[in-house]
Amino acid sequence: MWPDIAKIISVFSLVYGFNVHAMNLHGFLGIDVIDFVNTENTMDEAFSVVGELRSRGELSENLNYNLRLYGQKGINEYTEGYFDPTIAKINWIGDSYQIDVGYDLIYWGVTEGINVINIINQRDQIRDYFQKQGLGQSMVAVSYFEDSVTVDGYILPRFEELNYGGTQRPWGLGLPVDASQSTYESSKGKNHTDYAARISGMLDDLEFGFVYFNGTYRQPIYKVDGEIENLAPHYVLGNTFGLDAQYIMDSNIYKFELGYFKPNSYDSYVSTTFGVERTLGSSWFGEGESTVYAEYYYDSRQDDNTVAFQNDIFLAYKYTTYNVYDLETTIGGIIDTQYGGVIGTLEITGKLTNNIKVSVELIYFNSSDPNDALFYSNDFDQLSFNAHWYF
Repeated sequence: MWPDIAKIISVFSLVYGFNVHAMNLHGFLGIDVIDFVNTENTMDEAFSVVGELRSRGELSENLNYNLRLYGQKGINEYTEGYFDPTIAKINWIGDSYQIDVGYDLIYWGVTEGINVINIINQRDQIRDYFQKQGLGQSMVAVSYFEDSVTVDGYILPRFEELNYGGTQRPWGLGLPVDASQSTYESSKGKNHTDYAARISGMLDDLEFGFVYFNGTYRQPIYKVDGEIENLAPHYVLGNTFGLDAQYIMDSNIYKFELGYFKPNSYDSYVSTTFGVERTLGSSWFGEGESTVYAEYYYDSRQDDNTVAFQNDIFLAYKYTTYNVYDLETTIGGIIDTQYGGVIGTLEITGKLTNNIKVSVELIYFNSSDPNDALFYSNDFDQLSFNAHWYF
């Protein structure tokens, strides 16, 4: 962690060494609490102090910087902590191109629940069970812009290994994960250079993107260690081809993602998700709106019980009020059509004041079939509370 912090401090020093025309600092400090409602296999609660610092500005007419630094530290039984340079880059903007160097957060995909082609950045295993929150990835990125098409190319010189928060932290995998035993298919380990590209554009109301990735897969394969006490992550090499598209029609947005994954040392497989988002109109209290989501997930690895979301349906309803509290309530669930497993969620977020934002989330697991990838999550129902002060 400390070498990464030293790198970011160096970036800050570099920034201040230039003539910064428009610099600003903002972010948040807060407390995150997770209560494991129904578990006998780990601690009952995890308390963490969290914070994020953001800054962006101009270094010259064409040169800019962008910083977004996140940190977390446990303060009870769970004492692990980590630092993530989510974004720490400089970029040069030309007439029809842009060059970015440093850490960045790249989002690919269009669906609400699971994104099968969001494959450049690692997913944060600590902050977000559903892995929507990305972690920073070091890269050199070049983008070329035309009127209706954008071409992006990426060189990823270093693999950013997952942080699991210590071996006592549960991940619904049956055994805790020991990241110190991580192995790599590449002889270069985490120093293997990866490559990625994307072509995206619009045709009237249709948005589309084609993606390619070559290198170390971000999602590991888990192997049992010699003493059968922990799971050891193994990161494989491979190629990925994918596409995403969404079509807007009146109050509906139709969404589709498809990924073809070709590992070097394992069988190829296909993952896809598609569905619809529909805006229902004004909400009940104050100015706002209600939105419903319906999606289907499929993965061709039907006989692998370590793979979640092989044949699942996602349904959700979001109720948003645009007033002084910015209240947002989301209730949803993922249903396994093959084994009957269920993940249910209820999340409420809002502002207490202009600077204090709070959120509460309940995640419920239910699976009775040992062949279901969710089976070992049964004991890990979670109730979380976050309070963040923004400055």
